[in-house]
Amino acid sequence: MYQCDISHVLSALQRHLPGLSQSTFFDAIFKAAIDDRRKWTGNAVSIDFGDLSKIFSGKKPLPKWIINYFTEVGIEALISSVHSLCSTMNTIDTLVDELYLYVQADPILGVDAKQRIIAHYPYALQDEKITFIATCLYSAILRPQQLFPVSDARLCVDHIYGARVPKPCQH
Repeated sequence: MYQCDISHVLSALQRHLPGLSQSTFFDAIFKAAIDDRRKWTGNAVSIDFGDLSKIFSGKKPLPKWIINYFTEVGIEALISSVHSLCSTMNTIDTLVDELYLYVQADPILGVDAKQRIIAHYPYALQDEKITFIATCLYSAILRPQQLFPVSDARLCVDHIYGARVPKPCQH
């Protein structure tokens, strides 16, 4: 089921930006937060590729410092990042339609929140589309993180040994 959470929004956005690795994409989209973190800590900020993969698949939440940064500064930094990434995108209309469906299908977002996010849809101007993409990303960042469950190893073992496999499939 699709919803307007961070893993779905990031994955949809990256799918429409071919040629960018997950780490390059992540650095570009969260550039303002990363630069701010670097300024305050004095160190380079790096996120492990395995952690990025888990964030994109919904098995790990965004780092708290990213959430805190955007809670404090608002959506403007995201609009700037999305604009720099999407200004030359050929498939921006497809991405906007996909994100619109995510917002509509989301069982957690209330009616008021959905109306606030998708106000004025469909969008005619490029800047309106970029603002919509940034708004979806912003609401996904601020949304309480619901992680997808990691499978239980015991069930996997039972399945491999045939304990829970239908009779015709057992070895």
